[in-house]
Order: sequence, then C-alpha cells, then structure tokens
Amino acid sequence: MSNVKALLVGVSNYLIDSAKDLPFCKNDIVAMKSALCNGLKMNEEDIIICGKSGYVTRKEFIKALDHIEKLIKNNDIFIFYFSGHGALLCGAHYLVFSDGIINTQEIIKYFEKVICKSKIIFLDCCYSGNYHINKKVEMCIEDAVEDFFGRGYAVFASSKSSEFSYPHPNESISLFTSFLCEALQSKFLIKEGKISLYDIQNLVFLYSEIWNKQNPTMQQHPIFRAN
Repeated sequence: MSNVKALLVGVSNYLIDSAKDLPFCKNDIVAMKSALCNGLKMNEEDIIICGKSGYVTRKEFIKALDHIEKLIKNNDIFIFYFSGHGALLCGAHYLVFSDGIINTQEIIKYFEKVICKSKIIFLDCCYSGNYHINKKVEMCIEDAVEDFFGRGYAVFASSKSSEFSYPHPNESISLFTSFLCEALQSKFLIKEGKISLYDIQNLVFLYSEIWNKQNPTMQQHPIFRAN
C-alpha cells in the first residue's frame, strides 16, 4: 500500500475586519485527522495540521506547503484539506487566511506540479465550487484511494460557486466535514480494508441530498471534479 500524506488547514480566527471568526473550523481539522486515521489507517506523523490555535497566516500556510512537499515521495498520495472562509473577487475564488487571501486556482495549480502518485483536495468553504481542473490526465475514481494512480488529482468542494457552506447546527464542526468524516469511516464503504473516492463521493452526495430536503433554507450542493 502506498503511503498517504496529508495537510489539514483550519482557519477559525481572522485579523481581517470583514471576516467573521469561525470557531468550528479548528474543530474540523481535528475531526478530519481522526477520520483519516480511522478510515484510511493513516499514521499520525504523516498528517500536518495548521490551525490548532485558530490562526493560520499566509506565511504559515506557505511554510507548511514547503515542509510537506519535502516529505512527499513519488509513490505517495497527498491529501489537502481546507476549512475556513471562501471569497469571490472579480469572478475568482480565494481561500481566506487569518491575514489575507490566496487564489484557490493558484493553489490547485501548485498541487498539480507536486510530484507524487496522486492528489486529493477537499475544500470546505463558501463558494468553493468555483474552480476548474486540467483535463489532460485520465484516472479511475472507482479505484481504492491507495490505488488512485498517476499524476491525476481530484477536488471535492463543499458547495456550488454561488452557495454558502454552513456549520452543522447540532455539532461543533461544519456540515460538509461532518458528511465527509462519516463517509471516510463508513464500515459499509470500506471493503477489504480499502475505500474508493467514488464511494466517498456518492455517500457525501446522499447525505447532502437528505439534508437539503430537510433544510430548504440552508441548502448546499458539494461539487466533485477529477481529471
């Protein structure tokens, strides 16, 4: 089985006047770490976390990227997860850090160039479906995560480009992350110790569909694209 490395970023506290603090985001990264360890059997030392204090500056994020890129080997799978504010500016999507913004498409482009087996990107923020992917590489998302081979990548966003992403009303984490963590650890999806992106995607979509029917004023529709 190939090694899996992960960078989990949760931005709860902001130094920007227009950005409201999001207390649940630092809980999201704790929940994701637990789900990756329990569902994908990842080693804790292979997971880098940014945001335990609630703050993640752009400099800290770039430093974390540089650090994990040095750890990633050719046969590894890289998982990136972000929870925090998302913003639209002049038609482009941005991830909002404690002290400023970084263009989401530029981050995806950066991950495209990382040399490893494959990349999986999870974006839990408002308007996160506003991204595109390079279609040059083909891959099969029905393969188990550890067999997800090649230079391909997948991006799973929490909402459409025009939608908010909501906190879970009954839990101390976000709605999308709660669905994602449930799917990653589902005993019904894990077969022979493996789980596929296809199954994860379908179960998150199912959870979202049920939620949207029960909560018509707080709808969000996750977006999944892979090359």
